[in-house]
Parts: sequence; structure tokens; C-alpha cells
Amino acid sequence: MNLERYQYLNSNDYHDYEFWSEGPKGRISKMVTFSRIPNTDPAIYNLAFGVHQMRGINNPKQYAKS
Repeated sequence: MNLERYQYLNSNDYHDYEFWSEGPKGRISKMVTFSRIPNTDPAIYNLAFGVHQMRGINNPKQYAKS
């Protein structure tokens, strides 16, 4: 597959991903977060997605460009 993809920033533990979505309504900051639900076996993760203010821009050491 050779599809267009977003450039993103990820946290050092790879649980948080931030990117810009560009469309007809302009440029919007988005975030995806994976978090483990405690006391689950096998492990179960929650996935959260939504509009977000880009933390990585103000704290570049916390996030790595991918």
C-alpha cells in the first residue's frame, strides 16, 4: 500500500500520538491515546481519540517525530 499518511509526534512510551488533520474546515490538532485498563488478564487497552492542543510543540524533548 502506498497511501498518504499524517506526520505525527509520539510520546516516549508510544501511548500518545499527536498530529494535524487538514481539511475543508482548516487545520485541527488531534490526539490518539492508548491506556491499559488495570487488573485485566489478558491485557485490555482503551483507545481515546479527539481534538487536542499540541503538547509536543511546547515540549519537544517529550515527543519524537515519526
